[in-house]
Amino acid sequence: MTTHFTLLLVAILASVETPNGIPAKPGPAGDTGRWQLTPAVRHDRAVDLRRIGKPITDENLAIAHVVWIEHVLLKNHITPTPYTVALAWNAGIGAELRGTAPARAQDFARRVANLVESSP
Repeated sequence: MTTHFTLLLVAILASVETPNGIPAKPGPAGDTGRWQLTPAVRHDRAVDLRRIGKPITDENLAIAHVVWIEHVLLKNHITPTPYTVALAWNAGIGAELRGTAPARAQDFARRVANLVESSP
């Protein structure tokens, strides 16, 4: 189930990933689009969307990925917060679970969390 929290977080992730609304050139991991989704994330979340009969759009892929991150965090006894979800989004779930997320990912997660907290 998609919550208001998830939709707000997805919107803010897009604004931080592509501040001017124009996606950057593909990143080093092949990440593209407003949410800078990697090919692996696109593939895995597309499988999830097909399974539940949802259209495969960038926004639906981003929502599905946030929902997946929330699920994995909960399974590992980590509360999904704007910071923890954004950290996993940027650094990868493995880096978050191992506690090895780089400083740039921590900065990204702080920016996302601050924007969520200041949202009406």
